[in-house]
Order: sequence, then structure tokens, then C-alpha cells
Amino acid sequence: MLVNALHCSLPATNPKIGLLFAIETWNRWSLDAPTVALVWRLLLARCAGVHSPWYAPILLALGTWIVYVADRILDGIGDPPAQKLQERHYFYARHRVTFGVLLCCAGLLCGVLIIERMRRDIFAAYVVLGSLVLLYFFLIHRKRNSAERWLPKEMFVGFLFAAATALPIWMRVSERSRELEISIALFAAVCWLNCIAIERWENPVSVGGPQRTWRAHVSTRWLGRHLTGMSTMVAGISFVCWLSWTSPYETVALACCLSSILFSVLHTFREQIGARWLRVAADVSLLTPVLLMPWLPAR
Repeated sequence: MLVNALHCSLPATNPKIGLLFAIETWNRWSLDAPTVALVWRLLLARCAGVHSPWYAPILLALGTWIVYVADRILDGIGDPPAQKLQERHYFYARHRVTFGVLLCCAGLLCGVLIIERMRRDIFAAYVVLGSLVLLYFFLIHRKRNSAERWLPKEMFVGFLFAAATALPIWMRVSERSRELEISIALFAAVCWLNCIAIERWENPVSVGGPQRTWRAHVSTRWLGRHLTGMSTMVAGISFVCWLSWTSPYETVALACCLSSILFSVLHTFREQIGARWLRVAADVSLLTPVLLMPWLPAR
């Protein structure tokens, strides 16, 4: 089953598109979200001077992957409206058994690491976050779902992602500073922008178009219509923080600024890029810490 899932993703041999294929596969197999979580966690940890145990990144990556894969599998279960599904949903629907087995294995490994290694206070905090994730799944994936009209799920997902990434760092810091808390808030805003951008790009006729109704929360629709302005605002706030701070957290502010600028650029050239690559490009735009960490001195 796993071989079949891999085989269906393979293009005809063409070295010119090898890199693009690798990036698309990285996105299709939901490896993008764990990668983003890991690079931002590493950036925050280095800025805060926190030395995390070896198992912490593994737990974060596996936990993030489990949530995203489960969400995509649930999206394709039942009889959802066709306009809500993208190619990634059909991919998971075709290979749900394979990914179900992988989810069980990943969940088992997470359980062992949590029981054997995780600090009890951090475990309790993640229980709260996990409960919010389960509530999200219940509201979004139940039959006759109407939650999208009143639940700002893009904000919910963006903030939960940022919280799950930054929480262990925040809890391990002995002296919490204002810069750390603002950095986490800026990161959450960037994650929210990412969710807004993807939702907007996957509903191209929903803004001013009569073809179909964009079933999203009013805040998502409004922000989608003003995505360039909101991205510019977040980039501006992050840039001011970068200029004014003298702590290592200025690197986090700069990473948020760059990611926000990239969202604005992608939105401007969305017609030329095309829907197939916009979602991938949106996730790649969140990898700005990779460019900055080599210049960040170790603490």
C-alpha cells in the first residue's frame, strides 16, 4: 500500500522538475507542517537560549503530522461538497488505509515518548491543546456542518499551531521577556495569514464572483479580501520590532517580516503562479528561519 501511494506521486522522469516534484511531494505527504514547526521551534529555542531534550523535536514533528493527516483523511470521509475538496484530499481518500496504519505507528511512538520522557507540566499543557484540536475536529467534520459560518477556523488553526510550536520553549524559559511573548504573537499572526492566504487562493471566485459562495467565517472573508494590506501590516510591525529590539528575538521578528512579505508577493502574482503551486509556496514562505539561523550566534 505504501509503495502504491508513493508510485502514484511519481512523475515521468525529468531532471528539470525533480526539485519541484520533491517540494510537491513534501506538501502532499503533509511533511510541510512538521518542517515549519521544527524550524520555528529551533529558532525560538536558540533565541531563548533553551536546550531542549532530544525527543522534543520528534514529538513535535510526529504530533503535527498526525493532526494534519487526520484532518485531511476526515475531509474526504462521507460526502463532502465537491467544491470543498482539493487534490490533496482525493490523494488521502485513495490511500486512507495506508495513512491510517502510519498514523497508528506514529501515535504509538508518541505515546511511548510522552510516558517515558515528557515533563508533566508540559504534558498537561498539551492535553489542553489536544482537547482544543479534538473540539475543532468535532465541529468541522461532523455531519451537516455549519461551523464554518461562525467559527474562524483559520485563526483557530493558526494560533493552535503557533501555541503547539512555541509552548515548550516558553515553559522552559526561566525568565520570560516581553520580546519572547511578542515574538510568539507575531509568529501566530504569520500562521494565521498562511491559513487565510490558502483559503483565499483555493476560493478564487468567492471574492466578488457569482459562481459559488465562499463558505467561510466573516473574518476570513474580510481578511482574504485585504490580504495584501494585512500582510503588509504584519510585516511592518515585525520590521519595527526588528529595528528596535537588541535581544536575539529580533531574528524572530525579521523571520516574521520576511514571511509576511512573501505572502503579499504570492498574492500579487497568484494568477501567474497557479493554484497547484500556491499552497506549496505558502508553506515554503514559512521557512524563512532557515535563511536566518546560520547568522544567529549560539547561546
